[in-house]
Amino acid sequence: MGERPLRTSIATSDEQRITVRGADLTDDLMGTLDFGEFFYFHLTGEMPTDSESRVFNTLLVTVVEHGVTPSVIAARLTYDSAPEAVQGAVSSGLLGAGKTFLGSMQDVAEIVQDGVSRIENGDSSEAVARDVVAAHDRLPGFGHPEHEPTDPRTDRIFEILEEEGMDGPYLEFIYDVQDAAEEQFGSRPLINATGAIGVGVSELGLDPIVARGIALVARSAGLVGHLNEEIHEPMARDIWDVVEENVEYQDGETR
Repeated sequence: MGERPLRTSIATSDEQRITVRGADLTDDLMGTLDFGEFFYFHLTGEMPTDSESRVFNTLLVTVVEHGVTPSVIAARLTYDSAPEAVQGAVSSGLLGAGKTFLGSMQDVAEIVQDGVSRIENGDSSEAVARDVVAAHDRLPGFGHPEHEPTDPRTDRIFEILEEEGMDGPYLEFIYDVQDAAEEQFGSRPLINATGAIGVGVSELGLDPIVARGIALVARSAGLVGHLNEEIHEPMARDIWDVVEENVEYQDGETR
């Protein structure tokens, strides 16, 4: 067996031309596509329809900003320590995109895509939803420390999915999971924005990894905005002062 050739279908370039997914970057794409459309095209190799573009751009905009969150605090503190390296500050803000904050949308996409696959193979939606709830101590895509009784971002995403005819099996299944969670816990947990994005990515037919990628790309823009503000209205040193003034040293063994 010969060696497997190294291949890419994404991009190439020469002296005067940059080709992306078969299109000329400068002649066909620059000044023609917005960033969300280009991102979608780069991912799939296909130009999005108007509906796909609207949904995909909506998902990106959803998680650009949510105030002075842990990722923002990390980025501002890092920038204060190393203002010559903006990339380090942005990276520090992205490193926490995990199961607790920002990153659970990939888990949701995996859950709803696996659930719908099981349903298509003959399992009942109620049984699959109960399995999902039973398998998670902390159910990805549900709950929020601030928003109630719904997450307004979720309401808008689901409204746009319906308007664009993408309120399909993945949206239906996350409601089944919500029903199963209410049955299990006695209260109805809200579907948060990460849950809605996991559904949206799935309705677009994209791989679950794209869901977390959307979070990282979008939040990068938000972090740059906060770093720009940090230059003109700094708060990193004030945050440090609050910690120094309120953290007490306790002598003894660490447990």
